[in-house]
Amino acid sequence: MLWSPEVGPSAHPYWYAQVLGIYHAPVSTTHPAALKYSTQLMEFLWVRWLGAEPGYHSGSRVARLPKVGFVEDADQDAFGFLDPDLII
Repeated sequence: MLWSPEVGPSAHPYWYAQVLGIYHAPVSTTHPAALKYSTQLMEFLWVRWLGAEPGYHSGSRVARLPKVGFVEDADQDAFGFLDPDLII
C-alpha cells in the first residue's frame, strides 16, 4: 500500500500492490549530465498492481473497507517496479 498521487473528490487515497519480489542491484549511468559515474546499490520491488473494485462503495459512511482485485494481466501496467521507500 502506498499513497496515491491521484487528486480529486473521487480519488482513492491509496494504491495497492502485491509484492512479487524484493531485489537490489548495482547500477551506474553513462549519461553525460551525471555528476557521478560510480556504481551504487539500488533496491526495488517487483509488484502486481491491484485496483479498486468498480461500483463497490466503501468508507466510514457505509462501514466497509475498500475492495480491491488484480489489474487484468493483459493490461500493460499490471506489473511494475516500485521504490521500497514509498510503502506505507
